[in-house]
Amino acid sequence: MARLLGNLWHWHRAKPPLVRLLHYALAVVLLGPPAGYLLSIPFDTSCATGVERRGGDSECTGVTDGSYPFFDELEPVSDRIKDENDRVEDGDTAYATIALMIPLPHENNDVEKERALREVQGAYLAQWRANHVDKDSPPIRLVLANPGHDNKRGKEVADQLADMASGGERLRGVFGFNRSVDSTLDTITYLTQTKGIPVVGGPITSEGIDPGNLPGLAKVIPPDRDQAEALTRYLDVTPQETFLVEDIKSDDLYAKSVREAFRAETTESKGAKTPYAPEQFDSSNVLPNDFKQMVNNLCDSQATTVYFSGRVPELAQFIRALGNRGCTHHHYTVVTLSGGSLLALDPVLQSSWQGFKRGAGIDVKYATVTHEDAWTTNVPPSTGGSAEDFHALSDFITDPKEHEKVGDMGRTDLADGHTITTHDAALTMIEGIRNRQVAGDRIPDLADVREAWRRLHGDSKVRGASGWICLDNDGNAFNKAVAIVRLDPDPPHITFEKLAWPTGEPPTDECKAQVG
Repeated sequence: MARLLGNLWHWHRAKPPLVRLLHYALAVVLLGPPAGYLLSIPFDTSCATGVERRGGDSECTGVTDGSYPFFDELEPVSDRIKDENDRVEDGDTAYATIALMIPLPHENNDVEKERALREVQGAYLAQWRANHVDKDSPPIRLVLANPGHDNKRGKEVADQLADMASGGERLRGVFGFNRSVDSTLDTITYLTQTKGIPVVGGPITSEGIDPGNLPGLAKVIPPDRDQAEALTRYLDVTPQETFLVEDIKSDDLYAKSVREAFRAETTESKGAKTPYAPEQFDSSNVLPNDFKQMVNNLCDSQATTVYFSGRVPELAQFIRALGNRGCTHHHYTVVTLSGGSLLALDPVLQSSWQGFKRGAGIDVKYATVTHEDAWTTNVPPSTGGSAEDFHALSDFITDPKEHEKVGDMGRTDLADGHTITTHDAALTMIEGIRNRQVAGDRIPDLADVREAWRRLHGDSKVRGASGWICLDNDGNAFNKAVAIVRLDPDPPHITFEKLAWPTGEPPTDECKAQVG
């Protein structure tokens, strides 16, 4: 009975404020005066241990060991994290704690929930691998840190993590961060520069979040400039054939970084430049008709390739407008960077597949961190990554015996790369901690882990599922593999085309940044 009541209370607390208020009202009707007494108790802002509603927010933010799932779909993998953490805490060996810090949405945003689910799964699989396959010391405890929508509560949650770093939980690093926006930069700056906590970025690519300016930060995926170079080289398109569509939203570091990267690919530095002025929009105030007008101007041009600098919702609207273009005899390739990795999940695009059939003359391609076929098809190179490194992660999902060991994590999908990227970010954080381990059970200090980023190259490179991660002295991934993929609409599917490299060639076995 107590367990049933506990589960009922947990279910109630996870609901939005309006739904909880209706629950209370129903209790008053059914129970009468006793329920009225309960309602007289001051409103409790706590959601669970370490998680609360701050400043009147409707969402729960804070840090959990897996005992609190932030939304229903997250419950299976949260339970697995909790089980693994309990096992680590009950062991005889001193453990280190790492934190995945990403927004964990509570509202009905299916795209963001799907992304968050896959990223939490990647973090858990890295923890499982570290504790059950690699079995080095120290054991790894994993917590989930939710800073709220747009990192609104990033500083408060960072303070929680700092307390864990100085206390018995021995937090030694934070990884994740999946949006290149000003609030992400502010949170990473606060963690690394004010609190001295090492950070490994997940799918953040903007040059505006630069490890060279933020000692203690490492980034495991190629920056936008590297992705743009690899993509342009693969497409073999000349600047005169290109048409730019740009989001100029002031606080979106990703849009700015992609805009600068694509402009660099279409200027005179490449021997020629695009003859067309960029079509610009502000994603905070853009209408479908704006994209329709852009498409009309595109039809009047001689361009064949559209470089889109923006995020998935606006890209989906642009593709929808392009599918309804008048110049159906013109074929176009629309390209973007890794922000396009959730394009296939966007509901705006889902409603527009008929206008996006490849037979209608539209290709959508983008450079991304990786794809599940990147290292297992098309005879991949002998350096820069391997099928073996990929299977070290994928077997947990595809091999029934391995999947049974890690347990139920909810629905899984490796195609968009988010599970893989977060796994590799966690793996890099774990490698940094374990490489600085000293004799005995003493866990490395925060400063020791920060120093580890300078060592992760050559023989100490991180063999990620997405490819080798070789950090330069600033903490940037050097010549990291880039996957070129195509979005096929029927059925919705992300198809791998080819691996590409920022320098034009895979890294050598030395896997170290070159001078000059």
